[in-house]
Amino acid sequence: MACTCQKLRQLSRSITHYYDAELKKAGLKTTQYMLLSEILGLQPVSLRGLARAMHVEQSTLSRNLRPLKMAGWIEVATGLDGRSKNVTVTPLGRAKQLEGNRRWLVAQQNFNSLLSAERAADLNALADNYMEVLPALP
Repeated sequence: MACTCQKLRQLSRSITHYYDAELKKAGLKTTQYMLLSEILGLQPVSLRGLARAMHVEQSTLSRNLRPLKMAGWIEVATGLDGRSKNVTVTPLGRAKQLEGNRRWLVAQQNFNSLLSAERAADLNALADNYMEVLPALP
């Protein structure tokens, strides 16, 4: 019997590699582009809220945010309660995300052509359906 986890990780790596090749032209990795986009949509957002929204552990999120902070694309500041941290995208990060968005659109269109728009939509719907069933990270 095939291991579902292994199959999904292989598929994920293959798709990520495809998008990374295009986003590299904007100086971004897929994870960086997704983080910038997610933060822009939620900001200001706490680290905990961002981790929950992206279905990742906070320690993983912190590691992934470090290069964005070093590049000046995001700011991490103390939240209103003094204990939490809020993340926002800087103007430089907004410009980088817009540049990445143009490359992402090319990757998306090419991927849809390769797979077919219908099969890509089916894949997205399948992922959405399973994300609703699987428990969220704490």
